Order: sequence, then structure tokens, then C-alpha cells
Amino acid sequence: MPPSNVRSLVIVGGGLNGLATLFHALRLGAQRPLLIERFQLGHDRGSSHGPSRIARSTYPHAGYVRLMRATFAEEWPRLERAAGEPLLFRSAGLFFGPENGPIASYAKAVKEAGAEVDELDLQHARTLFPMLRFGDCRFVLHDRTAALIASARVMRALERVSRAGGAEFQVGTRVLGIDPTRDPIRIETDRGEVLAERVVVTAGPWASGLVAALAPRVFAARQNLAYFELEGAHEEFRVGRFPVFARLGLGDNDFYYGLPEFDHPGVKIARHVTRGRDDDPETPPGAYDEDAIEDLRAFAIRELIPAVRGLAGADTCMYTCTANEDFVLAPHPENRRLIIGSGCSGHGFKFGPMLGRILAELALWGDCRLPEYQALRAEFSLGGRA
Repeated sequence: MPPSNVRSLVIVGGGLNGLATLFHALRLGAQRPLLIERFQLGHDRGSSHGPSRIARSTYPHAGYVRLMRATFAEEWPRLERAAGEPLLFRSAGLFFGPENGPIASYAKAVKEAGAEVDELDLQHARTLFPMLRFGDCRFVLHDRTAALIASARVMRALERVSRAGGAEFQVGTRVLGIDPTRDPIRIETDRGEVLAERVVVTAGPWASGLVAALAPRVFAARQNLAYFELEGAHEEFRVGRFPVFARLGLGDNDFYYGLPEFDHPGVKIARHVTRGRDDDPETPPGAYDEDAIEDLRAFAIRELIPAVRGLAGADTCMYTCTANEDFVLAPHPENRRLIIGSGCSGHGFKFGPMLGRILAELALWGDCRLPEYQALRAEFSLGGRA
């Protein structure tokens, strides 16, 4: 047992990865773990807020396809059981784009990994899913594992279950520095010093300011998203009737995606923008970018058969990215009891329950023996894949 003034585990950052790590740490036997959050839980400064996300097996890297298979099989069911409510809502998942673009590597990876993803010819795809035009593509990948994630419900469930399990929270507390050379590890906050045997840093775009070794690897990228009202009955655009989808284009940032109406009026349309960004997370989000929203409107008009009636809402979020969009899930080079979870690059929510497990096992056990993690260890290292 550590001295009474030393915490067995402290998690810095209360977004999805931090809460998921807390959930698993309690499951693995951590006593009174502490989560420190700079803002309030559920804040809109990072990338964990909002009503919905996409879950999919369709990836351009077979290792991620296999990791998602394990997440679907083990960790989403575990979290739903603990929450006592459904958090994933099955939906057709459609992925398409010019055949000489990234879609080719997605098709290759899902085939290599044996994913439940079918390749539909264009005529068949348009017959099955008449709400999409599927322009400039030869085939469509139909992901039969895909789902809509009730992301806001996930966040509330993780907090609720963790509080019931004995976790403690310090919200509205800013971490000023972490000294990995001290034993126990010293965390300086604007409310005083916290000592910990083990620390997990999941502080989103603020993590690189706390862990200098992470700074060369990650950058922040602000995103804009929109909700559009479409012509037709609302039932046609709800989960189970309207698919989740992504169009994978040819150039940098030419990646658009959409989700059904869920816990917010309108169909959600967004663009995955990571190239050419280096935003300051200290700048409050403010209003959305009107030019970006007009770009999303133009995409919706171009790709959707139902006419766009109007804008039902818009929002922003802040990705924490790596150049190749691999995650960082690794110990600090100077202290293996300080674990870093970062760089989820706008595609981490679907893996969230699994990433929490990996980070908790790294912190409490010194390693994660999950085969799918071991296969990606080089990609997830602080240095990343060569």
C-alpha cells in the first residue's frame, strides 16, 4: 500500500480515454483512483463531446481492423453491461470513393483481416441505399459491423459507473506540470501538489504541454461539423434507416462522412481535416467556421439524394493528431509508470473502451498482453512506426 498521501493511480484528462481508463482501472482493482480534469466533464474544448460517432471495421490497416474486431467482441459489450443500456446502434456502414484513391487500401485491409465487409457494385449499392449518389466510384464497401455510437451517453455512463465504483474526481483543476523523475511521480496543479505511484495522461491537445517527449509527435486540429435537415419524413433519416457513411477522396483532407439523426435534429455531416492544421487548444472554440459549414452543405447537396432543407445546427471539436494518424499508447521513456494516451486523430472514439483497457493494463500491470495491441506496439510507441 502506498503512503496515505500518495495516490495509487492518477489520470490526467477526463475525456473518453481518461474515463475509459478509469473504468478499467477500477475493474482491475485500483483503489480510489483519481481523475483530474481541467474543465468540467463533458466540456466542448476537446474531441469527446457531442451526441454521436461512427463505429466501423473498415480501415486501411489490417491491424486496426483486428483491433476493432476485439473491441466489438469484448469491450463494447462489457461497457454496455456495466452501463445497463445500449450504447451502440447497428447501422449499415458505407465507404466509397475513386478507385485510384484510398478506398483501394481499405478494401485490401478488410479482406486481409477477414472483416465482415462486402464489396458492392455500384448498381447494387444504389438499389440497397437509394439516399446516396455514390458519385465517381466503381464499388462501395458495405461494413456489416458498423454502428452509431451514442457518444454522449457513453461519457455519462463511464462517469456514473466509475463514481459508483469508488473513483474520485477533481474537476476544474488545471495540471501545471508532471515530474516523471520523482518517485512517487509529482503532479503540480493549481490547487496544490498530488503524488502518485502511477499516472496516465489522456489530456488531449494539452498533453504535449505536460509531457515534453510527446510534443514532437502530436498537433491540434480544429474541426467543424454540421447537422442538416433533409426533405422527407424524419423516420427516413434515423438510425437503422439511414446509414453511416464516408467518402474517401483523392487529396489531403478529402474525407467526408455522415451519420443518421440521433439525439440532435438533422443528419450529421463532417469533414476529417488533419493536414495543414496546427491549432492552439488555449483558444476558446468560439463560433463555427461559416466557410467550412458551406463546404459541408455543398458536399451534402452533391452526395445525398434527399434535398437539403436547411442547417439544423453546427459545432466544433479539437482533434489531437499524429502525422500518420496512429495512436500513441505508450510509457514515458524516463518512467514506465507514467503512461501516455494521445494522438487519436479523430478516429479514436470507436476504440475508446479498448484504449481504456490498454492504458489501464500498461499502468497497473506494466504491459498489455492483448495480441491486437502487441501487433501494433510499434505503431503505438512514442516514436511511431518508421
